[in-house]
Amino acid sequence: MFWIYKCNTRKHPYQVAVGDWDDFFGSGRTQRWGSTEWIPALIRACPGDVIIAYQTDRNELVGLARVLRHKRRGKHLDLMLKPLRAIREKVRPLKLANRAVAAIPALQPGPIRTLYEMSTADAHRLLSAAGVRPPAESAAPRITTY
Repeated sequence: MFWIYKCNTRKHPYQVAVGDWDDFFGSGRTQRWGSTEWIPALIRACPGDVIIAYQTDRNELVGLARVLRHKRRGKHLDLMLKPLRAIREKVRPLKLANRAVAAIPALQPGPIRTLYEMSTADAHRLLSAAGVRPPAESAAPRITTY
């Protein structure tokens, strides 16, 4: 399964958490990126899923990461991600150049969320427009581990 995970560093009043994907991809290592403490929807991302990292304040697809597991921290679960590759493409030009990309539901205005489910076709369409070969989806069963 594919997801767009949107981060923003501007600390708007409606934001319960802020972050910059550059920090994650700059490390080049597996690490915690997000928690159900602040973003309960992260429980929906399962091991093997692919995250398309989108930095909204820069309008940039930053990279791809794979969900490894959920790690228990008290009563909350932290999302453990492994960086797969950097992308560094602006979204607006991709949408302007390709109607099918512009129509992807996760890229539409609407209720502000952090995690947006994407169909495989939409993920491939977006990544192809960005010049990126999509990673294979995991054959692992979709079971959340703690």
